[in-house]
Amino acid sequence: MQNQDNREHDILDSNSYYAFQGGMANASRALSGQAPVIYHADHANPAAPKIRTLKEELARVIRSRVLNPKWINAMREHGYKGAFEMAATVDYLFAYDATTDLVADYQYAQVSDALVLDPANQQFLREHNPAALEEMAERLLEAAQRGMWQAPASTDKRCRICCWRWMKPKRPAVMLPSPSIKGWCPGAWRPMATGDGLLVRVRPPLGELSRAQLLALCDAAETFGSGLIELTSRANFQLRG
Repeated sequence: MQNQDNREHDILDSNSYYAFQGGMANASRALSGQAPVIYHADHANPAAPKIRTLKEELARVIRSRVLNPKWINAMREHGYKGAFEMAATVDYLFAYDATTDLVADYQYAQVSDALVLDPANQQFLREHNPAALEEMAERLLEAAQRGMWQAPASTDKRCRICCWRWMKPKRPAVMLPSPSIKGWCPGAWRPMATGDGLLVRVRPPLGELSRAQLLALCDAAETFGSGLIELTSRANFQLRG
C-alpha cells in the first residue's frame, strides 16, 4: 500500500511512486509467482481517507489530470518546462505499467491521442520542446514493442513519424555562450557548456543503434571529446569534452 497525504502531486508526476510501489510489486511477484493486490491510500483529507486499488488510482489520475484539457493548456503556458512535464508523465505511466501491468490499452490510446497525436499539442511541442515529443512517441512505441500496449497500426505509424521528424535540424546550431542556463537536454545540435567542456547526449531512435552508428559515435568521442561514452539512466549516450 502507498500512502499519499496531499493533493499537490499525484502518482504520475514523480518517479518515487513507481520506483517504490512498482519495485515492491515486482519483487513480490518474483518471490511468490503471483501478482500482488496493490492499494493506494489517499489521506489528502485526514477526516475522510479513501482507499483505492492502484488500478483505480491510475485511472483516476489519467482521467482527471493527464487527459484534462485544463492541465494540458496550463502546461502549454510554461513552454519548454510544460512540455517536459508532459513527457515525464508519459515516462512514469510507462514505468508503472512495466512494473505492475495495470495500464489498459485504451488508456495508452487516450494518452497518445491527447499528448502526442493531437495536432494542437504537436504544434506546441514542435515549437517549444521537440525532444519531448520524440521522447513521448518513443516511450509509447516501446510499450507496443514490449507487448504492454496493443497499439493500432495507424497509431504506431504516426508515433514513428514523430520519432524521425527531428533527426535533422531546421536551422543552424547556436553555441551557448554560458554554462549558467540549465534544464534542457543537451543534444548533438545544442550542446551544453559545463565546467569540463561541452556535454552532448545522443538518444538512439527507438533505443537502437547499428554497428556502423556505434562505431561513428566512438570515433566522435575520441576525436571531439574525452574518449569516454557514458550510458544514462534513460538509455542516452553521453559524451564530454
